[in-house]
Amino acid sequence: MTSVNAVLQQVQLLLDQRLQLVLGRYTSLKQLQQHDRQLIDCARLLLPADPASALPAWAMWLCGNNHQTVLNLSDTQDFVFPEAAWLLLKQLKVRLFPQLDAMQLMMPEADTQLAPLNWQLANSLQLTLNPFTHETGLSAAALWYLGGSAQLQLLPSLLAFKQQLATDAPLQLHIELAMYLWGQKSDETSLCEKLLASEQLTVEQLMVLIVGAAEPAKASMINLLARTEANMALAMMAMGFSGQLKFVPLLAELAQQSSSKDVAISALDMLLGVMATDSLLAEPKALQRVLLQRHSSRQICGEDMSEPQLAHLWRSGNQLQRQLVACYRCLAQADIPLLNTHSLLGAV
Repeated sequence: MTSVNAVLQQVQLLLDQRLQLVLGRYTSLKQLQQHDRQLIDCARLLLPADPASALPAWAMWLCGNNHQTVLNLSDTQDFVFPEAAWLLLKQLKVRLFPQLDAMQLMMPEADTQLAPLNWQLANSLQLTLNPFTHETGLSAAALWYLGGSAQLQLLPSLLAFKQQLATDAPLQLHIELAMYLWGQKSDETSLCEKLLASEQLTVEQLMVLIVGAAEPAKASMINLLARTEANMALAMMAMGFSGQLKFVPLLAELAQQSSSKDVAISALDMLLGVMATDSLLAEPKALQRVLLQRHSSRQICGEDMSEPQLAHLWRSGNQLQRQLVACYRCLAQADIPLLNTHSLLGAV
């Protein structure tokens, strides 16, 4: 009989591996799903947990077939990424106990530390919630969830809420972002600048704005970000999101510097694809071949941006490339939700 401690150690190892695997350049959807299924199967071996066993708090919570116990962020501090571990464990519990109401896994409003994670969890579980009636109330995280949830029927409620706020209220920016995801065009550069000035701009938001913008606005946002060293990582990511091969030489140069290597390579992966990026960095002459190519349309992973290419990347790309695909699809059709490819089983 397999010992509980041995199973526990294996589950913890698989959890830690998964938190790293989802960030990997070479991790395809198939590889991620294989690992996630192994994690789910291994976690089932912990069931049912003996209340007298000395399991860590997160494992006791995971094995509980109820909503009575609470998973706190302090319970996941031993993992390499505590917040990501909290989200992953919540999703894992839904798989272990499908009869549980997934909405009950969201934390109560009083837990302000976990309030943003609540809405990330709702997105990861693809729950359909109305932030205007939910007990956690409206926040930047709730509005980002709303925009990505494709609940277009809530547009009147969103507009009414917008009118109730002062024009300079911080949430106005996040309302504008939610409406942008629903096809309500805005000045991307202005929105990017305001989010940057308020220190609220995230990589996910930047991806949406760059993907949705016309070429002049893309250049304006990249120039805005590149003005300061503190925002250079965001500028490099924006170059990768842009689909413009003119940034390849600069990114290839930045990929040779230890301080910018990882981000520059991620940006190149989105423009050229992982294998082409590896070839470029291993053989400098490959850069000339890239520059000699003439493309009339936006590029994504070494090909013209097209639905067949997006479909191929959704099946075979790494999770950052797949997130870029999800962004393209959401902005192309407002009733398609913005999926989170870091979700358990890859948002499929």
